[in-house]
Amino acid sequence: MVDLYRSIQIAKEAVAGGANWIEAGTPLIKSEGINAVRELKKALPGTKIVADMKTVDTGAMEVEMAAKAGADIVILLAIADDSTIKDALRAARKYGVQIMTPAYEGDPEAPKVVPKEQWFMAPAQPAAEDKDRSNRPEK
Repeated sequence: MVDLYRSIQIAKEAVAGGANWIEAGTPLIKSEGINAVRELKKALPGTKIVADMKTVDTGAMEVEMAAKAGADIVILLAIADDSTIKDALRAARKYGVQIMTPAYEGDPEAPKVVPKEQWFMAPAQPAAEDKDRSNRPEK
């Protein structure tokens, strides 16, 4: 879906039907920009908004953008470099959002999708050792 107006209408119908998470998919974000996340959150303030950024680099920047637009969860690609993931996690703690990294396992020629119960999701709250640093700018 690449049309914001239609996406909001579908999201409202999904929430009315019992959904409590709505994804701003990659095609929508590419088509409408990060404003898609902002508008979904505005239209559905009590609903978790997942920003499928498919981040593979610039982890902190993309997490910050999504969080400031109202995302509750930001999707990174599991193939991202460790430094990208660490930067994204620091930003997630700073802005109080979660990170989701759906992963694939097995032979690259025949990958199988890892069940979502096994996806990694970072906690929205800072770890105890990070609490005193959570609101400071990154160095």
